[in-house]
Amino acid sequence: MTVATENAREKIRRLSEYWDWPDPDFLEELIALGGEIVPAIAERLTPEFFLLACTEDRESSLLFYFVQLLGESGNPAAIPILFNLYSEIDDDDDLMIEIPGAMSKLGLEALGPLLRLAADESLSWFPRVSAAETAREVARSNPALQARVSASLREIISGYLSQTEPPDDDARDVIASVAADLATLADPEARPLIEAAFDAGLVGHRPTGQRAMDIPIIDRDGVAKLYAEGGRTEFRTPPSFLYYYRKNYTDHHEKIVLDRRLKLLEANILTTVVFSPRIGRNDPCWCGSGLKYKKCHLAQDEKERSRL
Repeated sequence: MTVATENAREKIRRLSEYWDWPDPDFLEELIALGGEIVPAIAERLTPEFFLLACTEDRESSLLFYFVQLLGESGNPAAIPILFNLYSEIDDDDDLMIEIPGAMSKLGLEALGPLLRLAADESLSWFPRVSAAETAREVARSNPALQARVSASLREIISGYLSQTEPPDDDARDVIASVAADLATLADPEARPLIEAAFDAGLVGHRPTGQRAMDIPIIDRDGVAKLYAEGGRTEFRTPPSFLYYYRKNYTDHHEKIVLDRRLKLLEANILTTVVFSPRIGRNDPCWCGSGLKYKKCHLAQDEKERSRL
C-alpha cells in the first residue's frame, strides 16, 4: 500500500475533529481524493483506535465514516482493510451491514473476499448472509460470476447437510438465507440441496434472534416460483454515501434548530405567565436578536400559542 500524503492525513485529522455530523461538502472533498484516502485511513485503524471504538462515540462514528470513505475510494487496496474489520468489531454491531455495501463499490476484486466471509463459520449469521447477498449483487447478471457465487453457496449448504449434529439456530438462519439466495439465482445444481434442506427441516422455519426480520422465510411453492421465473436479472447499483447523507444531515440540523426554538418558546411562556407581562410588539424580542418582537418571533409565537 502507498504511503499516505500529507493532504490526505490533514483531511482525516480534520474529520477526527469534526466527527459529529461533518459537513457533507467536506466529506465530498474527502471522496474526491479517491484512492489517496486509503492509506491515510489505514494509519488510523490501530488496536488502540478499535479499543476506543467499542465505548467512545467519537471513534465509533469515525469508524462509520472510514468505512463509507473506503468504499467510495475506488481503490481495491481498501478491500482487505474492510475485510479485516470483521475481526475487529462485534458481530451485532450495526456497522456490519455497511461493510459489504462498501466492498461492493470496489469492483469485482471484492467478490472473492465476500465469498470467504460468507463461508466463515467463526462469524455469526448476520455478517455471513450480508456478505453472501452482496456477492450476489457484485456478480450481477454475469453468468460466470453467478456460477462462482452459486458454487460457494452450495458448499455452505452441503457442509451443513453433511454434519451429523443438528445445526444451531444461528446456522439454521444462515442456511435459510443462503437457500433463498440460490433460489433467487435459480441455480439448477442447488435445487436438490434446497429440497434436502426442506426435508431435513432446516429451511421453512420461522427465524430467531435479534435480526429475525432480515431472514427470508421460504417455502417449497416460493422456491418453485423463483425457479420457474428463471432467476433474478435486475440488480441495484449502490448509491453514493452522500446521496442519503446530505438529506439526513439537513434533517438533523433542522431538528436541532426546531428543538432550540421550542425550548426558547417554552422558557418565554413560563416567564410571561409567572414572572412578567406579555412582551409588547415594539419591545426587544426575547431571543436576543436585537430586533423588535413584531419583526422577529411574534408571528411564530402566536402560531405556537394557538396550538396550546
